[in-house]
Amino acid sequence: MGKITIIGRNQAKPGYIFLFNQPLTLCFKCKYYKVCMEGLEAGRLYIIKKVLKKSIEECKIHFNGGKLVEVEEANIKACIYSKEAILEAIMDFHPIECKNILCKNYVKCAPLGLRNGDKCKIIELINKKVTCPLGFPLAFVRLQRLSFHTAQ
Repeated sequence: MGKITIIGRNQAKPGYIFLFNQPLTLCFKCKYYKVCMEGLEAGRLYIIKKVLKKSIEECKIHFNGGKLVEVEEANIKACIYSKEAILEAIMDFHPIECKNILCKNYVKCAPLGLRNGDKCKIIELINKKVTCPLGFPLAFVRLQRLSFHTAQ
């Protein structure tokens, strides 16, 4: 079972991915705070798995009110060093240190939703050989971040 949160009606669709930053100040006084915010971790990407029937009309941050949804942390596409790109391997994620912000791979080398040192499982090898303008030997993969209870 995933986590329950509230999202805007327009975004409440299975498969929709969003970045959770942090609760807004006005959220702390909301009666739905515990349900909506406490299960989410700042800086992580979440994917909506199921839209529930309940609507929240009085939500102060969603213009047309909100919908209850079930979410789970999204898997993330990222570039990693080729030597680490082994399907099903467990690895410590480290963003590729690159200052070439104009590179088409830049957002894959330091993707949203992952932090330096996150324990991840490689669940898909998308491209074993990525062209890097700086010559780094990279592969494009899909990662599943492992939480403490998942990693055991």
